[in-house]
Order: sequence, then C-alpha cells, then structure tokens
Amino acid sequence: MDKKFTKKELIGKRSSLFRKLNNLRDILPGSFSIRKLRCGKSYCRCKRAGEEGHTAYQYSYKIDPEKKAFSKMIPKLYYKQVEKQVKMKKEFKEVMKEIYEINLKILFNELEDIRKK
Repeated sequence: MDKKFTKKELIGKRSSLFRKLNNLRDILPGSFSIRKLRCGKSYCRCKRAGEEGHTAYQYSYKIDPEKKAFSKMIPKLYYKQVEKQVKMKKEFKEVMKEIYEINLKILFNELEDIRKK
C-alpha cells in the first residue's frame, strides 16, 4: 500500500528530482546507432567479398513531427559523447514521470484535505 507522504516531504522529493534534471542539460533527442557501411571505393577492403564494411556512427533526430527526420554521421572521436547524450533522454523521461506522480499526489492530498473540512 502507498505510504502517505506529507506535502513537505513530497515537495522535498520533487525539488531533488528537479536538481537531477539540471544534470541532464546536455540531453539530445533522437536515436544513435552504430552501422557497418561500404564506402564504395573500388580499391578499399570493404569491397572484397566477405569483408565487413566500415564502422559508422549515425545520429538521427526529428524535432517537429510535421517535418522530416535528419541523420548525421558522427566522427569516432564524438560517438561516445553523442550516445551518452541520447541515452539521457530515457533518464529524463523517468525523472519527469516521478515529478508527475508527485504533483498528482500533492493535488489529491489537497483535494482530500478540502473534502475532510
């Protein structure tokens, strides 16, 4: 059963979640993938039968649902950074879900208090 928290406890928890959001300021939308591509150069090893393609790091995003998606190849030097920033999106959603739940508890507690009066 859900423990009933005081409004002060809920506000404190919510404040700590907002501080956590502050650490997610480098968040990126979209997705990140690692692919194997063939470069197309006739003299390259990737053209030979049985050889794998070159490792390529691709970042894709779509901000506005009405517009097309964009993809950008990421240099090897930056791929870990971009991958980490895209993964922050999941953590952001989890923190926001907790904030929503706390806000609902605060609202429902206030409504219950008004009803009791």
